[in-house]
Amino acid sequence: MQTHDLSHRLTEEAMTPGSERRQRWFIAATVLLLMLAGAALRIWFASVNQLQPQFSPADDGDYYQRALRFATTGAYIDDFWLIRPPLHVFLFALMIRISIILGNIDGIWLIRVAQTVMIVLTIPMVYDLARRLFQPRAGLIAAAITAVWYPLVELPVHLFSEPTFFFFLVLHLWLLIWWRDSRRWYLLAGSGLALGLGALARSPTLYGAPFVLLWLVLEERRYRRSLDTSAAAPALSLVERWRSYIPLRAMAIVLVACALMVVPWTIRNYLVYEKIILVDTIGPVNLWLHVEKYPEKGVEILKTMPQGERQVFAVNDTMRMFQADPVGFWQLLWRNAWFHFQHIWKAQFLEDMATKRSYYGRPLQATWPLGVAGDLIWFAFTATGLAALAAPIGRREGAFRWLALCWLLYTIVAMMIMHIEPRYLLPVWLILILYGAWWLSNPMTMLRTLWQQRWHGLLALLMTAAFLGLSLSYRNYPELIQRTATAEMHRAAAAQAFAADDYDRARAELEQAMQTHNGLVDQRAELAFALIAQQQYDAAQELMGNRDSQRIALARGDIARRQQKTELARPTSTRPKSVPVKMCRRWHCNGSAPRRPAAWCSVMASTSAIFRASPQVRRLIWPKTIASPTAGCRARDGWCCLCLSRCKLAACSPCAWPAAHPNRRRYSLRYVPMQPTQTRPNRPPWLART
Repeated sequence: MQTHDLSHRLTEEAMTPGSERRQRWFIAATVLLLMLAGAALRIWFASVNQLQPQFSPADDGDYYQRALRFATTGAYIDDFWLIRPPLHVFLFALMIRISIILGNIDGIWLIRVAQTVMIVLTIPMVYDLARRLFQPRAGLIAAAITAVWYPLVELPVHLFSEPTFFFFLVLHLWLLIWWRDSRRWYLLAGSGLALGLGALARSPTLYGAPFVLLWLVLEERRYRRSLDTSAAAPALSLVERWRSYIPLRAMAIVLVACALMVVPWTIRNYLVYEKIILVDTIGPVNLWLHVEKYPEKGVEILKTMPQGERQVFAVNDTMRMFQADPVGFWQLLWRNAWFHFQHIWKAQFLEDMATKRSYYGRPLQATWPLGVAGDLIWFAFTATGLAALAAPIGRREGAFRWLALCWLLYTIVAMMIMHIEPRYLLPVWLILILYGAWWLSNPMTMLRTLWQQRWHGLLALLMTAAFLGLSLSYRNYPELIQRTATAEMHRAAAAQAFAADDYDRARAELEQAMQTHNGLVDQRAELAFALIAQQQYDAAQELMGNRDSQRIALARGDIARRQQKTELARPTSTRPKSVPVKMCRRWHCNGSAPRRPAAWCSVMASTSAIFRASPQVRRLIWPKTIASPTAGCRARDGWCCLCLSRCKLAACSPCAWPAAHPNRRRYSLRYVPMQPTQTRPNRPPWLART
């Protein structure tokens, strides 16, 4: 049943050309201001961020490693234990290549700029999407949420596939609705291209193709029924009527456009692995690991196989387990479903700030006002969005409700089965932002509609109550907020005491903070720094124990440095991501460490394990002998060197390429030994900077 927003229609009819023109200028200026505000927030977030994803052992580190290799050698290699989607890797490689040409070798800043531009561009697209579905006021609210909501502000900082995926998902939905309103076929083709590009960033996007086909059928049915038909038109049977609703041309345009993006990569996979792999092997392999009783051993088993055989093995073994014990298989498949479902409906920033063992380098403390506001915004648009989804279909909404429900249910079910991460839920939040903005744009009208349509009102009440019950019962939020606020007050007082060299007071404040929030490892590291400042090294070591985080690793390194144990001063964390290189650079450049330009190369890149285990830091291949009279580090034939531009240091590591590899000849550069007063080796001319 469709609602009729009479007040909105009367407002449109009463609007004069002059007032309509003023309204358009006002909306354009508002959207532009929201884009500028969104860009400013993301730039500010990047400025306080300390994460360096190029040294991460997680997905972002693997993406950067692939992109770096592709940018510098032209070789794209699936050296992870999964074949991954390629689009965001290609984007990263392009930005790295441009950054090299400009003279900044790390390329991280340019990747973040590109991702920031993509996310900021979704703001006007979300506005127009909500405007076409509901009304301009809903569009402005949806655009404002997109501009300032914390997860979307943080999104461009990370080198994951989600920024690219989110951009193309929004573009896909926007072009679909634009085509619905204009019936221009190039818009439909563009929507199919966006769907294919989104699948090359995150392969589950490919499952959106059936959703689009269903939407096209329902939209064609609505469109044909809205046309004035002649009373003398011949009566059609039910089958003939539904057959006339199938828009074969529109379906073909979407599928062909999507295939134009996906099929070339599928052909590449077939040529490389001689197997049909549409985009990646993540889905089948993750499903097998989920039903496997010992997933850690499963990963090791897969690593012993050729890359192309892993998906085949996972599919066959999954089928074997299902045929052997169907009931047990389904129990394994859904064993964590309820826990994962509860995990969806939580205040994410408060969860990260108050319950995690470490902040992992994320600037949660520096950005807490935006994070708290983000949780409140999330609570508002989720509650109202679920209620709006239960409301009668709006007169401008059309069949989009079915497309939205398909994306919503598909994402939630996938997260209930597989492991869940907040970034995987972006399709859910996009849908709820749109419908929450619809409700918030005219709440009284929505309440009257639900009161008149009792069944819809009952469904909206049940959905909202279920969300409130799940969200508020997940944590004791009042106690959590009080505990976190108390701990942060003590930590702030400790920071002031540190600045005043009052280490006794700093220790007392940090001990109070630990009593309030004992699970946070970062607080132990700060207390360890207070003990180190008082030369109580044994007490600091005992306090840290065998715990591992970025601050813990730096504290251990500081103890070893003060004790003149140069080798031990290199952070020994087994997880390179735990010590951001930015912090190590700052530590060295501020004079806290001895100035040994190349001997401290592994400290500057956070840990020597990075150079042994991570090819992503092997940036420049210098086959010629590199020697420095002051460095204490020699790089001979077959070594790689990483130039850290901020501290002007070189980090050296054995190169993975064989002696006869063409990349050695490609990067063969003449080296001029640096002078005793220099703090870095001479860089190649094409990387020279003033």
